[in-house]
Amino acid sequence: MKKNRFEYVILLLIVVQSAIGLLFNVYRDIEWIKRTWFGNDLVTLLIISPLYFLSIRDENKQSIYKMLNLGIAGYLIYNYAYYLFGAALNELFILYVVLFICAIANIIIKLSSIKINDFKEYFDTEKGTIIISILYLLIGVGLGIVWIGMWLSYIYFDGKLPLEPDAFKLVASLDLVIIVPAMIISGISLLQKQSIGYLLGVIIGIEGSLYLFILSVNSVISGIAVKNFPGELPIWGSLFLIETIGIVLLLTHLKKHKIN
Repeated sequence: MKKNRFEYVILLLIVVQSAIGLLFNVYRDIEWIKRTWFGNDLVTLLIISPLYFLSIRDENKQSIYKMLNLGIAGYLIYNYAYYLFGAALNELFILYVVLFICAIANIIIKLSSIKINDFKEYFDTEKGTIIISILYLLIGVGLGIVWIGMWLSYIYFDGKLPLEPDAFKLVASLDLVIIVPAMIISGISLLQKQSIGYLLGVIIGIEGSLYLFILSVNSVISGIAVKNFPGELPIWGSLFLIETIGIVLLLTHLKKHKIN
């Protein structure tokens, strides 16, 4: 319990933040962005928080929970970067700051306790990783092409963006800085069966699946609200399916023993 006390504090803060977001009118953004925060808070409270609790409680009992814990730890950095830099200034600003700092500190602590060069020993490296690598590369390269293509179209060909320029810049920046390179590096490294590929593949695979699931949920919420269902759901839903297949396949390579 003492070993995981810091993570239980983070979990408590996550539950408080998402519950307040759902129950009280704290968001000062325009309506479509408010719907985005609603979907994010809903998934965080009902799905991510319970999964995080399970991963904290059982990470030293089964290796699968250790992997889940690593993935959610990475996701929290990405998620609270959105809140901190994307949400209009509101009553929860300091909580976003604290959660973002705690998420970064948490992943640093975790990675400092892992022997990266030995990480692949927790996986059955005799199993092929070609399909997994292709799926990861497909997500990474695909997202990169989409965001850069939209930017080029907007800047040089007077094209239209799916979001307001500032909102587009935030989403595209986080994806291009975090998701895209991590997916590409993971895909290439997994193909070569390097330890960093397995470690980064677990973190970005779970993080990417959770992120794409939230985008899918938000697409449903937005589509219903503006009577344009399914809206972007086919896009985000398809990417969620591809990424989920990738991380599930990777986790099936996990050996059945405890990770210290």
